[in-house]
Amino acid sequence: MSEKYLIRRGKLYMVTGRNMANVKGIYLLAVPTPENVITGLLGIPKAMKSRDERAKEIIDACATNSWETILPANTILYRANLALFTAAPTAAARKATWKVVYLNMKTLLSVFQLGANANQPNAILILESGTFKIKGVGKKQKQVFTVSNMDAAGAVYMVGPAGGRNSCHDWHISINGGLTYVRQQPTKDSDTTAEGLVVGMKVYFGHQLIVGKKPFGPFEVRSLTVT
Repeated sequence: MSEKYLIRRGKLYMVTGRNMANVKGIYLLAVPTPENVITGLLGIPKAMKSRDERAKEIIDACATNSWETILPANTILYRANLALFTAAPTAAARKATWKVVYLNMKTLLSVFQLGANANQPNAILILESGTFKIKGVGKKQKQVFTVSNMDAAGAVYMVGPAGGRNSCHDWHISINGGLTYVRQQPTKDSDTTAEGLVVGMKVYFGHQLIVGKKPFGPFEVRSLTVT
């Protein structure tokens, strides 16, 4: 490609022509900007009688987690508070005890959100390991950014979220753990392939949806080990 990209003060700039000589390399995701941060949600049901199951699911997933560490003493406290909520004899008591449980759930989410913010390439994996929901990724969204190995060795298939008529898809690849990304050929179609990758290497893939004159969509990242 004949252009480079530079992030300054949280904004992405295209550098072309004579200015390219002053830019060394390609810099992306040095510091996640607000629009690029993956945000976790608790996903608590509206019905009070269904909330204890969801809270237990979160506590159990966070208690034995390979991404983030929750102190055993805190887990014991959270389970005790949940037990009080489950056993509450009246609606008023359930409402009062739920406030404590909800605060515990927010505390757990904050731990995983901080971990996700510090490790953007694995942000979704970190949040989902605690069974937290991902903002913007739900049942109504027909297509999200995914990557998968193809039958041919060293080939990866990438699919981005569907865009409108005047949109295009920007694709990026990183072979150094997501530190720097090399831009691939943009496409009008929402899918593309990457070939010639090293088998056995963990590769990071970036996608950004560009829609007309509107602001760029979030820079999404996925990773996999190439086969």
